[in-house]
Amino acid sequence: MMACSALALDAKSDCIDALNAANAAGLPTSPADLKVVPPSKATLELEKLLERAAKTMRKFEPDIGVIVDIDMANLKRKEKGQKELPHPEVTPAQKAIRTKELFAIIEQIGATTASRLSNARSTPIDIFPRAASVKALVNLQLDDAASVANGSDAKEVVRKLRIVRRLIALVRSDATVVGMLSEQASEQKYYAYLQRIAKENPVVGKAFTFELVAPLPKPTVEQILREEFIHMLAPFEVTSNTPKGQPFIPVGNWKLEAGKVSLELMTLQVRAFTTVFSALRTAKNGQEIEDRYKVLAPKLGTYKFSDGEEMELGAAWAANARALDRAEAKRLETVKILGLG
Repeated sequence: MMACSALALDAKSDCIDALNAANAAGLPTSPADLKVVPPSKATLELEKLLERAAKTMRKFEPDIGVIVDIDMANLKRKEKGQKELPHPEVTPAQKAIRTKELFAIIEQIGATTASRLSNARSTPIDIFPRAASVKALVNLQLDDAASVANGSDAKEVVRKLRIVRRLIALVRSDATVVGMLSEQASEQKYYAYLQRIAKENPVVGKAFTFELVAPLPKPTVEQILREEFIHMLAPFEVTSNTPKGQPFIPVGNWKLEAGKVSLELMTLQVRAFTTVFSALRTAKNGQEIEDRYKVLAPKLGTYKFSDGEEMELGAAWAANARALDRAEAKRLETVKILGLG
């Protein structure tokens, strides 16, 4: 028993040492270390607008409970050879009302200047819906700008495109890779629309200035790595779902599991990520991250689970980090095509 206890203490001590070394290297070992700026009144008002927009997008849509009831009824009807009941559909009049309301909210969002409420403890499950609703607003506003361009109202097109840029800046609410890629998808589409509008409506295209193709704010590689590290630690967080009596390590403003398996995996992951952070933090772009990581990856090793599955240690996403450069490449292409360089 004493030997087992000693081994457990050693494993816990090793994990704490690894966390301390990570923190000393500049990594946040708890969300508190990210030093998130408290939300301002303007930020909270912006989030309310975004929430209102998300709800408005679902206006007139049937409740999920109604859909399930119809699906269950249709299963029984199918067994009896009866015709299926249709799902309720949003009418053209309802869509028109909803679209009008969305454009009114977009105008209000376009007039804001506050940053988004920080989502530093986000997870992919959380990031996607937060980003998806704003991306839908980007798409709506882009289509509207293209429609207005057909009437050659250059001034109004430019005004609407300025709002698109504001919306794109709000797609991402953290500095994670998933957040970055979500923003980039909208940004690339925006540049594609600029090219299309200028080609199809040269009069409008002549009104475009460098303002519309200026670089949008982006987090540094160091910021990305810091938030990705918190994501890596998040599965080890003690939550209400953690079995009672589970040993833990108090770190900053959260607790991390300290069971044998958790300690072993967490220690290896923390050490590997600390090595990754030191090597990649000064990279200037995704390609540089990828180039450096491919040299580093073979030295990081893998972790073998009890079922035989293996997991690469470190930051596997960095092996394909050039994806983070796609929006910038599209921007530079657009600058050249539009002659705004």
